[in-house]
Amino acid sequence: MADTLGALRDLPKWLDPRVSPRPVYFVIGWMVLYIGASVLFRLTRHKPIFRPHVPDALFAERWASGRSLRNVLTRLGSASGCLWVAVTRRELLVGPHFPFTLMFLPEVYGLEYRIDVRDLVSVEERRTILGSRRVRIAARGADGGEESFDLQVRDTNGFLHAINQARGHTPE
Repeated sequence: MADTLGALRDLPKWLDPRVSPRPVYFVIGWMVLYIGASVLFRLTRHKPIFRPHVPDALFAERWASGRSLRNVLTRLGSASGCLWVAVTRRELLVGPHFPFTLMFLPEVYGLEYRIDVRDLVSVEERRTILGSRRVRIAARGADGGEESFDLQVRDTNGFLHAINQARGHTPE
């Protein structure tokens, strides 16, 4: 405790939280700027901040889990129960719920996808170590490279059926 107080004694008066509220205002100000920049980034790229309404969805689930397999950081930064998933006749849509759309989290952790069904390379069901079902999806990106990610949805059979229906593999 004495060491902490000694460190506070060495701070300039304007940074000492016992004397001035400026450090708190400084941190809050930076957070507001960072969140504002992420909102502006999303709006300029026409990305949703809140879950969009998808009226023509063949499949929709509000509280799914998933992770990108892009790199070690994205594998560790999985989303547990905070993703929405929708399959239409043309696209697979995956994104995080608000507030996880803020602070550049979807961009850093690869939690947001809008994939044309023609760009789906593979969709295969797998089992986790604990036996729960997940779906591994590989898709061609705009740069021609392939990106993979895992999704855990409650209705795995319904999701796979909707993907196959959108790809034209099953009758309507």
